[in-house]
Amino acid sequence: MMKWTIPIVLVAVSSIGFTQAQQPEQAPGWRDPRGRGRDVVVRAFLEARTVTLGDLSGYKAVGDALRAEIEEWGRYTTADKPEDADLAFYICRWLKPTEIGASDSSGDPGVPPPFQVAVPGATSCRLELEVNDGKEGTPLWASKHKRARFHTAVHALVGELRAQIEAADPSH
Repeated sequence: MMKWTIPIVLVAVSSIGFTQAQQPEQAPGWRDPRGRGRDVVVRAFLEARTVTLGDLSGYKAVGDALRAEIEEWGRYTTADKPEDADLAFYICRWLKPTEIGASDSSGDPGVPPPFQVAVPGATSCRLELEVNDGKEGTPLWASKHKRARFHTAVHALVGELRAQIEAADPSH
């Protein structure tokens, strides 16, 4: 009986590391991957003055809408070079695994084609905005939105970030 006790304990202890097979999706909002504390992350946003904008969506309208929202907000100025920015804003398409590989195109030259979708004819827009530290590239904030149009999705994302920053700003 005693000779089986040690192997069973070893198997039980070694399997603890495998219980987290899949991490749940992270909630939208502040990120702190380096464990510096929420105050340090929030301070990065409050002290920043310049940002760089990266449009990874593949649609010019998305990048234009992001630039317009940041300029309208007026809190940050855009830097010409990424290395001169305090923060880096990246916007991209958010695709569910079932949607990758399927696409639809309406052929209307005045309207950007819809994102890749699982069901032909669907036109919903899913975007993700991630804000990283401009110098280190550390993720500081991220959120996803699904809207019917590019502009409303970008407006919702920037509005969410803006509300969180202004709520944390003691001068407001």
